[in-house]
Amino acid sequence: MIEIIYLLILGWIAGIAAGLLGIGGGIIIVPGLIFINYLLNPLIILDVHEAIGTSLATIIFTGISSARAHHLKGGIDYETFLKLITGLILGSLIGAAVAVNLHGRLLSMVVVAFLLLVGFRLIFQEVRFSSYYNKNLANLAAHGAWIGLLSSMLGIGGGTFIVPLLSAKGLEIRKAIGTSAMCGIPIAFFGCLGFILFNQDGMLSQYVNWSSALIMSLTSIIGARYGVRLVYKINQSYLKKIFGIFICIAALLVLFR
Repeated sequence: MIEIIYLLILGWIAGIAAGLLGIGGGIIIVPGLIFINYLLNPLIILDVHEAIGTSLATIIFTGISSARAHHLKGGIDYETFLKLITGLILGSLIGAAVAVNLHGRLLSMVVVAFLLLVGFRLIFQEVRFSSYYNKNLANLAAHGAWIGLLSSMLGIGGGTFIVPLLSAKGLEIRKAIGTSAMCGIPIAFFGCLGFILFNQDGMLSQYVNWSSALIMSLTSIIGARYGVRLVYKINQSYLKKIFGIFICIAALLVLFR
């Protein structure tokens, strides 16, 4: 019972992060799952592959909820999304294939390094805007490929890369967040599919814990909608710093678990 409560709380926090910051709930879910497992079973270390695969499964539901809420507020640039999606799908499948073949400890170090990078960026770095937004198909498809690859390897929805990329290219910040939420759906779906296909156990893969994913989805869906509402009401700079500190702490918990 206590595990279910922990998972519901984790889903809620991840959903708010997904809707509010567009950074992808996976940044919260992956270290959160590892830490919850440590609290409940300190002698058993959760396989990082399972944490990543389960995170991607959860993001499918969170992404749909977040994207729908942004859509209702006119916050998605569908032209950009459609130009990114081919690269996102291809990159997500390749990223999953790479991840399932990496040793768990090495993959953990990649996750920790990424979390620290994201945390420090949220705390210290300000996004700089350009005056012109380039919607060139080849350019966006290429960006989609590397974003999809890294996102599926790390178990995230891609917002950490997509939001600053689109913002730096001149897309209005709320549109960048909404478009990122939409992009998280194909990343999570095809990344999760890759974790299932590219290992010997197939649908019975231990890399995707469907029961945990469904439990977290119950609250992450609600949290994502709440996060989207906050996007249009409050200054995000302070919250970014708070989440940045939280993510750095999460990285250290993964490192020293």
